Amino acid sequence: MKRLFAILFSVSFLLPSCIKDKETGADLEVGDVLPEFTVTLNDGSTVGTKELKKGVSCITFFSTACPDCRQTLPQVQRVYDEFACQGVAFAVISREDGAESVAEYWAAEGLTMPYSAQETRAVYELFATSRIPRVYVCKEGIIRAIFTDMPSNPAYEDIKAAIEKQMN
Repeated sequence: MKRLFAILFSVSFLLPSCIKDKETGADLEVGDVLPEFTVTLNDGSTVGTKELKKGVSCITFFSTACPDCRQTLPQVQRVYDEFACQGVAFAVISREDGAESVAEYWAAEGLTMPYSAQETRAVYELFATSRIPRVYVCKEGIIRAIFTDMPSNPAYEDIKAAIEKQMN
């Protein structure tokens, strides 16, 4: 009986934090509509919901300090290299990672896709409460596929297949 009480008492501390997390941000799922947002990219252009609703798009959230993101970003770069010229819109957005840090990482890794360095979680929290990397494949403003580091980091082949499925 004491053991059961101890377990229930311990679990009761977890529940309020889970509920609070849900209230402070979104956890978008496949089939959800993209939230309204606009970000400025490192090349000076802007991208947001308006542009991403026009066709197929790929939105990626990352942090340069995240080991899983460091594995995912080259995969996203490959997808960008293949599909940006075919009209797929990309929004590669940092989560609490400033412009200087992202620029240094991009240069060191030879990444060329435009990105938006965000020092806060404001844009990220429109999409999710936790987990990066996050890759969303969308069509006409509707989320069609989501990739995170669970069960494993997003692979080029998986992201490519999701985009190709939306292009057909």
